[in-house]
Amino acid sequence: MKNPTVKKHFLDPKNMGAVAEPTHRAILKSDKCSDIVKMTVLIKNGLIEDIKAQVYGCGYSIAGVSILTELVKGKMANEIEGVADPELKMLLPDVPEHNRSCIYLGYNTLKIILKQYSMES
Repeated sequence: MKNPTVKKHFLDPKNMGAVAEPTHRAILKSDKCSDIVKMTVLIKNGLIEDIKAQVYGCGYSIAGVSILTELVKGKMANEIEGVADPELKMLLPDVPEHNRSCIYLGYNTLKIILKQYSMES
């Protein structure tokens, strides 16, 4: 891992585990490898108050989820794509081609949750 941000989040991942009383949850398995992300989120009045995940996978999946959760916690649900996608894209040049989907696994899991949330609102 040559990117210092990715390395930092792999070695000391943030927001791991499960939210005590989540409003939403999703599980996503990568279609490219065996990595899995289980994510729980507490959304109140459109605000992501808490977000946590359990990651069963490689260091890039762990780092990607950690980075994502730090980016979106405390943000409005409708702001997430504009916040998370550009930040994750900036990491891709330093990630091996076969691990790039791993960086996005947490983001894709969160998109499932946000779709559930938008259907309820």
